[in-house]
Amino acid sequence: MKIVAPKPIHLQGDSRGVLLLHSFTSTTRDMKKLAESLQADGYSCYVPSYRGHGLPVEQLLETSPSDWWVDVVEGYNILKEHGATSIAVIGVSLGGVFALKLAETYAVEKIVIMSVPYARSADDLFERVLAYGLNYKKLIRTERDLFERELGELLEADRTPLQQFSTMIDDVMRDLASITAPIHILYGKRDEPLYEKSAARIAEHVQSVNPLVKGYANSSHLMPLSRDKEDITAHIKAFLTHH
Repeated sequence: MKIVAPKPIHLQGDSRGVLLLHSFTSTTRDMKKLAESLQADGYSCYVPSYRGHGLPVEQLLETSPSDWWVDVVEGYNILKEHGATSIAVIGVSLGGVFALKLAETYAVEKIVIMSVPYARSADDLFERVLAYGLNYKKLIRTERDLFERELGELLEADRTPLQQFSTMIDDVMRDLASITAPIHILYGKRDEPLYEKSAARIAEHVQSVNPLVKGYANSSHLMPLSRDKEDITAHIKAFLTHH
């Protein structure tokens, strides 16, 4: 099976830009339907594809959060270069961490984050990488002997990028008080309890006026793809259009 790296999604609309950021070990698929729905309402949308994502796990681990951050900032600048005079940012999981980081360092109109962890250890992140790697190898039907050898190599792989990811989350959370843009913080009630607690902690530390925290009963981690996706899309649209 030929592996093709996922491509960014750029949907041109009016001067209202929206940057949509996908989760760790996932792809632009997380945000594709939401971006299309927003463009139908006139928004210009851009969904970056982080380096290494959607590719074999070995290639993912050759990249780092600093590489993914470059892709995020590039997406922000592409929206501006194509005429966006204001940019809202929407992110899920890792994408939500990047949305907060963007709001801490760039001009952002509004923020929507979903399933964002207040903290994650490198070991927790490796479990996610391991699951991704196993699923990927099954998807491409790796032969048994090769599968076992590659699995052994994965278990011995350098985890420095994951430690950097963990540290980046800590750094972003430490600077939440610099965020003043309106923010809505969403979590799935079928996700780990950590994410509900994280939503409350983020709301407590940002300096935004009246930050909103909302849980969705039928959502687990990838909220834009959950059974609540239509309600979530409607919520986001109402927030973006509210003055």
